[in-house]
Amino acid sequence: YTQLGNPDLAKMILERALEINLKHFGPNNVQIAWTLDNLGCALRDLGEMRQAQVLHARALENYQAEYGLEHKMLAQTIDLLAHTYRGLGNPAAAKPLYSRVLVLLEREVEPDLAHVAITYNNLGNAARELGDVDEAKQLYQNAFGIGRKHLGESHAEIGRTLNNLGLAHLELG
Repeated sequence: YTQLGNPDLAKMILERALEINLKHFGPNNVQIAWTLDNLGCALRDLGEMRQAQVLHARALENYQAEYGLEHKMLAQTIDLLAHTYRGLGNPAAAKPLYSRVLVLLEREVEPDLAHVAITYNNLGNAARELGDVDEAKQLYQNAFGIGRKHLGESHAEIGRTLNNLGLAHLELG
């Protein structure tokens, strides 16, 4: 429902799902982590960033308990948590999370290179927000190189990356 433009309804449904799933699975289960992440996304869409951050962090704890600290299943939740920190105005907390996502993605035998490119772009945004425009520029260039090859020249993500790269050049003078 969030993608259909009704995050309030999505929140209500996901809160009910969480209640039911907690009764069936207990608090420390992958199914709970999945529901926590989805509810966190609905809360982010509603601007409830602090609550979303708490839910994504709880989801990450559940995934780590199930899969360990280095499993690819953690990447999406870490990415969501990083976005939430940036939404809270805390790029310093987001940046190492994006770096961790890159490590998890890039070590795969067949990495999702589109996600790698997007993560480089997000990491560049965090670096730029922290004032490290030179680093951001390099990260955007990495995102562009990978993205162009795996998403195509006219993909929307390429447009976002080029926009960010242009802003970095403006800031560098």
